[in-house]
Amino acid sequence: MKHIILTVIGLFGLLTAGAQNSVSGFYEKNKVFNYNDGEKAAGEIEQPATFDPNFHIYICFGQSNMEGNAKIEPQDRKGINSRFRMLSAVDMNKIGRKKGQWYAAVPPLCREYTGLTPADYFGRTLVEKLPDSIKVGVINVSVGGASINLFDEDKAQAYIAGSPDWLKNFCKEYNDNPYRTIINLAKQAQKVGVIKGILLHQGCTDNGQQDWPKRVNLVYTRMLTELGLKAQDVPLLVGKLMTEEDGGCCFLHNTVIDHIKETIPTAHIVPSAGCPGAKDKLHFTAEGYRILGRRYADVMLKLLGRSRQNPIVQTCFSTDPAPMVSGDRLYVFTGHDEDKADFFWMNEWRLFSTADMVNWTDHGCPLAQCDFKWADDRSWAPQCIERNGKFYLYVPIHSKISGGMAIGVAVADKVTGPYRDALGKPLYEDGKWDHIDPTVFIDDDGQAYLYWGNPRLYSVKLNEDMISLAGEVKCDTTLKRYTEGPWIFHQRQLTKAEKKNRKLFDSSKNSAWGKYFMMYAAGGIPESIAYSESNSPQGPWTYVGDVMAQTNSTNSFTNHSGIVEFKGHNYFFYHTGWLPNGGGFGRSVCCEEFKWNSDGRLPQIKPTYDGVKPIGTLNPYNRVEAETISYSDGLRTEWNKKRGNVFVSDIHNGDWLRVREVEFEAGTKSIELSAASALQGGNIEVRLDSPDGVVLTTVNVAPTGGWEEWETFSANIANAPEGKHDLYFLFKGLKGCKLFNFDYWQLKK
Repeated sequence: MKHIILTVIGLFGLLTAGAQNSVSGFYEKNKVFNYNDGEKAAGEIEQPATFDPNFHIYICFGQSNMEGNAKIEPQDRKGINSRFRMLSAVDMNKIGRKKGQWYAAVPPLCREYTGLTPADYFGRTLVEKLPDSIKVGVINVSVGGASINLFDEDKAQAYIAGSPDWLKNFCKEYNDNPYRTIINLAKQAQKVGVIKGILLHQGCTDNGQQDWPKRVNLVYTRMLTELGLKAQDVPLLVGKLMTEEDGGCCFLHNTVIDHIKETIPTAHIVPSAGCPGAKDKLHFTAEGYRILGRRYADVMLKLLGRSRQNPIVQTCFSTDPAPMVSGDRLYVFTGHDEDKADFFWMNEWRLFSTADMVNWTDHGCPLAQCDFKWADDRSWAPQCIERNGKFYLYVPIHSKISGGMAIGVAVADKVTGPYRDALGKPLYEDGKWDHIDPTVFIDDDGQAYLYWGNPRLYSVKLNEDMISLAGEVKCDTTLKRYTEGPWIFHQRQLTKAEKKNRKLFDSSKNSAWGKYFMMYAAGGIPESIAYSESNSPQGPWTYVGDVMAQTNSTNSFTNHSGIVEFKGHNYFFYHTGWLPNGGGFGRSVCCEEFKWNSDGRLPQIKPTYDGVKPIGTLNPYNRVEAETISYSDGLRTEWNKKRGNVFVSDIHNGDWLRVREVEFEAGTKSIELSAASALQGGNIEVRLDSPDGVVLTTVNVAPTGGWEEWETFSANIANAPEGKHDLYFLFKGLKGCKLFNFDYWQLKK
C-alpha cells in the first residue's frame, strides 16, 4: 500500500489523496479512429511484437451475413477504439491493407468490397465493456453464399469446383482454401495473443439440413485441434438467421441451430429476433448487424465472466497477499479494504486457502486490529510463517503507545487460527511511520529474518522463539527504486542433474541460482513490482528489474506481491482494483503462474483476468463449504467465531457461485445442503458447466426462523454426469430482499 512518510496525520491524508488524483490523470486515454465517408481508412497501427495474454482474439467465419452485406454507414467509421483490431485476411489494396497485418478495426473487416458485419459491433462492444487492459482482435474469413462444406478441407475443392464463378472469385482471395487461411492467420495471431472464441454465422445455403450441426462440429473440432485449443476454453458462438416473425426466408434453419448444443456442448446461440432485415429476406440491415454484433458480445461477455479466475476472491476486497504452504494446501493471508473507503481503512486480516488453485475457501478473519490492546487503527499488509509447530503472523498496525506505525506479532497453534497477541506490546516501534509491510523467512541455517519499511527497508534477525529480536535493526541503503511492500525469497540451488542440462538451466557464475531475492513495490505512485538480488539475506542488493511493470491496467496505483511454490508450480500473487467499485482503496488479490528463467531469475509477468489453471479436482462426496468458491457474483461471506463457522450471505435473486473441476462418480442420487432463512427462503438451482447449463436439480430452501438457524435441505438428482464438470449454484427468489444464508453442500450416492 502507498504511504508517504509524514509526522502529521492530517497532512498524510491530504498528500495521499492528492497522489490518488494525480494517478487518475496518469492513465492514457484510448486512441479513437474517425473516418469520413469516402476517406481511405486503413486504420494503421503499430504491429504487436510480443505476446500479450490480454490481447483477446476471435475467429469469425461463415457466409454473407458474417462477411458483411449491409452498406457501411458514416457512424460505423467513427469512434473506433484502437484496442479493437482486425488481422487482414486478404490484401485490400484500395484502402492500403496487407494480408497478415493488424489494423484498427475500421470496416470493412472481411474483404475490400464487403460491408458491415456482426464482427464490427461485437468487437466495439467488448472493448467498451471490458477493462482498458484488454485488447480485442478479429480474423474474419467468410464467403457469401457458401455452405459449411467450404470450410471442410476434405470437401472444399470439390465444392469450389461446382460453384458459380462469383463464389470461385471470392475463394481465390483465400488461395482457394478459406479454412487453411483461418488456421494460418490464427497461428500467426497466437504469437501475440490468446484465441478466446469462434464466431459463426452460416446456414442459409444449408437451410434446414439436419446434419448441419455434425458438419459444423467437424470444422470446429479440427480448428481446435490444429490450434492446440480446448473446447471449454474457446466456445463457439452461433448466430441465428432472420426469424419467421421478422420475414426471414431461411427461418427453418433456426430450428436446427436450436439443437446445436446437443452436438457441440460448448456452442452458444446468439438470438436474432428483432434484428431488422433487408428486403431480400436473407440479410440484415446495418442496424440489424449492429444489434446482432452486440448480442454476440453479450454472450461472450457472460462466458468471459465464467472463465475468469482473477481476482481470486469476489466476496470482499482483499489486499497485500502473503502466500504460504502448510500441509497440502496453499494459504493466502490478506488485508481487507473496507467498502467505499477514501483511504486505506483496514481493520482486520483475512485468510483464504486452496488445494487446486481454482477453488478458494474463505476462512474468515483469523486476526483483527482489536485483538491488539495497544493498537487502534490501520491493519495493513501481513505475513505468516510456521516454526516448531506454531504459526507466527507479523502485522503492521498503528500504535496507541508511540503514535506511529509498529510491527506486531500474533501466534496460533493452527494456520487458520485463532491468533493471539504474542507479546501484549509491539515487537518493534520507535514512533515513526516507516514500520509497515513486514516480510519474514527462515534461512537454510535456521536463522530467521524480519524485514519491513516505507520508504526505507529495515531488517533484523529474530531469535528462535520468533517473537524477540536477535540483534540491531539495520536500515538498507543499497536497494534501488524501493518504495514499500518487501517480499524476501531465497532461490534454490540447482541439482547436479540440472547443472548438466545446459539447454534448460544456466549454471554460470552470472546466474541467480542460490541467491536471495528482495521483491518490492517500486518507483512511487503508480507502483510497479521490481526486485533486487544478493548473496546475503541482508544485502547489499543489486537491482535486477521489474517483475510486473506498471502498465495502468490493474486499476490500482499500489501493488503488493508474494511468490510461492506449490505442488511443483510457481505462483506470483499481487493485487488490483478489478472488482466492481474497486480501485486504489478497494483492491483485490490476483494470481499468475510463472516459470523461472533459465538463469534462476524472475520473468516479466502481466496481470490477466484468466489467472491460473487448476492443478487438482474437488471431491463433492465430502462436505464442501459453501464459501469454497471459484467465482461468484453478488455474494458476501460472514463468520461466527463462537461456532467457528464461515458461511455465504447476502444472497439475493440472480446471485450465483461456481465451483470448478468437480469430479462426479457413477451413482450420484441427490444433493444435501445446509441453509438458514429468517424470511421466506428461496430456491437453489444446481446447474452443470454454466449458469444456463443443464439443471441437475433444484433445492427449495424453506424459512428456518433465523439467519443462523441452520437446517438441512435435499433434492434428488436424475441423470447425473460422470467425470469433471463445473457446478453453478444459482439463487432464485423474490426480488430485492435477502433470501437465505448458505453453509455447506454435499453430493450423495
